[in-house]
Amino acid sequence: MGKSKPRNSNNDRNMKTNIVTRKRIRERARKRREALRRHKDDAKAFYLLVMLIMEDEDCILLYKLYESPVVHGPEEINDLPQSKDLFLLGIHTEAK
Repeated sequence: MGKSKPRNSNNDRNMKTNIVTRKRIRERARKRREALRRHKDDAKAFYLLVMLIMEDEDCILLYKLYESPVVHGPEEINDLPQSKDLFLLGIHTEAK
């Protein structure tokens, strides 16, 4: 009989290091999602996204942040009794 290779040869170790595990795939996907985020704070990221859309397109009809005055839309909304507690976003699309 021929000699058998030891189980943990260099070739086996190289193959193990080249295997992409589920953990590595999830970590790479998480890092990619993190890179796409505009800001770590979700409220700030949403604000930046809406401002970007308002610059490029005319589809935002109404935008009011929580505990803030109306950013885009009719100013009369600020006169509502509990307007400070409102978050409003009105979007108009071609698909309706």
